[in-house]
Amino acid sequence: MVEVDGSIDGLARVSIVNYNGVVLLDKFVIPEGKMITNYRTWVSGVTPDKLRTENGAIFFKEAKKKAHAILKDKIIVGHSVNHDF
Repeated sequence: MVEVDGSIDGLARVSIVNYNGVVLLDKFVIPEGKMITNYRTWVSGVTPDKLRTENGAIFFKEAKKKAHAILKDKIIVGHSVNHDF
């Protein structure tokens, strides 16, 4: 998560693995909002370079669509799932 517009948490990376640990989706995400005001790099590892489309980052709406397609009709197990969703 990064801070957007001075106070809002914004998704900056989406990662999904299957039961066996195989990576199904791992992308940096350009969050919705006007401006990233804190990258929280010390916690997230996110930097401005990682959130550029030319470096493979995708926009939030695309990330949401991809995640929904992978997770549809699946049982989800994870750490702090309520917080992450």
